[in-house]
Amino acid sequence: MQVSDVATKFFRPEATAPFVNLYRLTPKAGILKRNPPHYHPDTFEIFAVYHGHLDWTVGEETHSLRPGDFILVPPNVVHGAVDANLQVSKVIALHIAPDELPDDLARALESLAVTRTRDPSVLDLVRRVFDEHRRKTPLLSSLAPALAALLISTLVDLSKDEERLESSRLVRRAQKALMEKYGTRPTVNEVADRLGVSAVWLTRCFIRETGASPGDWARSKRIFEAKQLLADGKLTTSDIAFELGYSSGQVLATAFRKECGMTPTEYRALHQSREPSETQEPDCYSMRIYYEDRDEVVGDDN
Repeated sequence: MQVSDVATKFFRPEATAPFVNLYRLTPKAGILKRNPPHYHPDTFEIFAVYHGHLDWTVGEETHSLRPGDFILVPPNVVHGAVDANLQVSKVIALHIAPDELPDDLARALESLAVTRTRDPSVLDLVRRVFDEHRRKTPLLSSLAPALAALLISTLVDLSKDEERLESSRLVRRAQKALMEKYGTRPTVNEVADRLGVSAVWLTRCFIRETGASPGDWARSKRIFEAKQLLADGKLTTSDIAFELGYSSGQVLATAFRKECGMTPTEYRALHQSREPSETQEPDCYSMRIYYEDRDEVVGDDN
């Protein structure tokens, strides 16, 4: 184990099969692009948020992750954080190798697509896996496979929960309606009427699915779009405000500061100070070997 840098607390205990890598990351505020787009060719990543508010892209979709959110990313799916560290956060990530599992469990895991859930049992299991590794539990060689089996079976059960799936479909339709690009964006009541449900029920489904009300989710999504346009540097703040349906640049600036802890001008300046990336291609990280050649693997169990 090595000592973490001044910006990030990072603790990575030694992994026990079928887990090939696991870590707890607590980045401080104000860091840009610490986790650029990448993929893992041979492991499923399990990523759980316990503190903070993170924007993650998985494939073509952006997820605004909040405490209690969990996301499963299959092999070869491009993912990464988008300015995740503008605010302090705490996450735990696990990597499971299918070829370290019994055949039936491997098939079950490989049947899962990108999965996002707020199920408390999943969050508890992720924390339990990490804590048992952190403590170097004497029976870990037997306990780790058992916990992996329980985690996978729980995820499979969730993927077959018809009520949850219907709620998820409703929320995704509402999200699409809330982010319409043309004209005045509809209110929550208008979206609920359009979908044939009550605003109360839609809000309940939204909170269960995303951890936020429809209005809060839409505000976070608009701020994410503002980040992209500010980083691009082609539009003024007032133009961006108009593009995203804000009444003025000042209204956008107020909302942006509340969400990100800085003004749009400060955010743009931070991006302009970064060195341009040499390539836009996502990196490929095999978690079996990624840390073997790195000196900056850090341990900070606080």
